[in-house]
Amino acid sequence: MEDELNECKPQSTTPSRNLPTSCIGLKAGLQEIQLSNGNPLNVLCDNDGWIIIQRRINGKLDFNRNWTEYVNGFEDPSRQGEFFIGLENLHLITNSKRHEALFSVTVPKRTLGTKYDNFRVGNAESLYELKSIGNHDGVYNGLFWNENQKFSTYDRNNRDNCSGNGMGGWWYPENCGYSNLNALYGYLRWSDNPATTSIIRIRPYE
Repeated sequence: MEDELNECKPQSTTPSRNLPTSCIGLKAGLQEIQLSNGNPLNVLCDNDGWIIIQRRINGKLDFNRNWTEYVNGFEDPSRQGEFFIGLENLHLITNSKRHEALFSVTVPKRTLGTKYDNFRVGNAESLYELKSIGNHDGVYNGLFWNENQKFSTYDRNNRDNCSGNGMGGWWYPENCGYSNLNALYGYLRWSDNPATTSIIRIRPYE
């Protein structure tokens, strides 16, 4: 088990130059930052210092991926399509300092924004548990049942086989819960509302 987890994690390297550790102060678009383990990482910066960590817009990318793919991340964010930044990267970023998260989700007739002020993902040994979300500001607390849950994929079900039937990797609670933004396109949910798009962003909390 430990060997399998270690195989998924990128190895530490020493960057050849000083890099920023977040998108704060950087222009929107693809930028290179340095993770807390010393590795450089290309991230998609948005306005106001946000890093986009997940994007669902049209269903063209299959999010029913295995454990290793979710750990490492998949698809190139510079292509302006759908992607996921990877659980190990999320862990390294959100554990380096306190981060806030913004979930922008399109439900029937409107786009909802829910902000969390202490978003933190655990390490590989915790199975990338959603350790904290903090306080929320928005109409729906879509992650209410997901906090303190371990991540699951179809080949590593850590909760009730919720990742089966093509429903993608997520922090599933008991009975699979009411929100899943990595689900099969057409079945995205946010607080039990059907959703058509989602963009998840994080940045250092100030």
